[in-house]
Amino acid sequence: MCYVMQFGVKLLVLVSLQSAVAINWKNNACHNIFSYYFSAVSRNCYENDDVRPNDLPSISKRHGYDTETFTLTTGDGYELHLYRMSSTNTQTTKIPLFVLHGIAIDVESWVDIGNRSLAFNLVDGGYDVWVGTLRGTIDSNKHKTLTVNDPEYWNFNLDTITKEDLRIQLEFVANATQEKAVIVAHSMGCTLSFMFGSEYPDRANQLIKGLVALAPVVYLDDVPFTTSALLWAMPLIQIFKAFNIKGLLYHEKLVHSFETHVCKLLPNLCYFLVSTASGKTKQFAPEDLLLFTSYWPSGVSVYQLEHFLQISKDHKFQKYDYGTHKNKEIYGTENPPVYNLTNVQFPVSLFYGTHDVLFLQKNIDRLFNELGSSQKYKISVPRNAGPEYGYSHIDFLWSKNLHKFLYDDVFEKLDLIINGN
Repeated sequence: MCYVMQFGVKLLVLVSLQSAVAINWKNNACHNIFSYYFSAVSRNCYENDDVRPNDLPSISKRHGYDTETFTLTTGDGYELHLYRMSSTNTQTTKIPLFVLHGIAIDVESWVDIGNRSLAFNLVDGGYDVWVGTLRGTIDSNKHKTLTVNDPEYWNFNLDTITKEDLRIQLEFVANATQEKAVIVAHSMGCTLSFMFGSEYPDRANQLIKGLVALAPVVYLDDVPFTTSALLWAMPLIQIFKAFNIKGLLYHEKLVHSFETHVCKLLPNLCYFLVSTASGKTKQFAPEDLLLFTSYWPSGVSVYQLEHFLQISKDHKFQKYDYGTHKNKEIYGTENPPVYNLTNVQFPVSLFYGTHDVLFLQKNIDRLFNELGSSQKYKISVPRNAGPEYGYSHIDFLWSKNLHKFLYDDVFEKLDLIINGN
């Protein structure tokens, strides 16, 4: 009822001001949340061209960056886009970086906040930037024989993505550059990188020079968010599977359009949901609200979600649990094998936020201690500010203070990896 009344007040104010104030119905970014209610007439609002519909090449071009697109086909038939970014204003003098997104988020999240965007800053820093994509997202939702509307398309978990999607892209970058790449990953991108380093250590040491892990997700022991999700999400996933529903949120243009319109009308509600899903934040800029809803959520398999919940439930960084009978067929054991993190030998920098909804200090410490790398770091973001400014899960992509609180440390750790210190 409260939101209905707010919407009615908004309409009344718009009608009364229509003759006196210039109206721009295309305004989609506001400097404070309240102004969204009057975005068409508020001087605190403006039109941001990077709000959907856009893709990474078009956003990059608008901001003065060039993009080369490659299409790779995995061994199981999925077609992935891999982007190589550059700028005529900056000479590429440093090693390749492979930038990898997280779960249920589109690759455009690396370039959608203008000069605060991490990918642009990496290009400006002289790095050879390659931006990877993963199956199921709008940038890589094609298959040789299947469509996203086929349940069979969504028959994959984190192990599958690691083996197929991550491997083929890292190999392509290595072949194209004749160099190892440093992975810069967020969220699930970190999960996959650690799985790859654990499961294929010899190949990882040939392809990976280091890992900068932003909001890494590995251990989820006793995390309130996932513990509560086990009570409702796991039964819901079983219902989805019983009805042969294996893919979620993959009609992205429709989802994002609906979400963006709702959030423009009810910004306080959407801002609350953002904080609930990612953690309490003082870093998220109000003007990025509709940018966020333009690229989140993206297509995801129920098996990906189930895999993370299994890791949380069993307190183990393990392969997908098919059940006792099928585990024996696939793994030769009743229980799924555990990923051996001591096999991860490349340098690792863990950047975590204390307001991340998936964060517990003991889980970061456990990950850090189990890594086999002799060159490893863990950094709470931000380092030089009070605990009330701790990063949430999405602040690593959308914080209004990325240059101040994150990028200097990221570039410092990249230099350490390159120099082998």
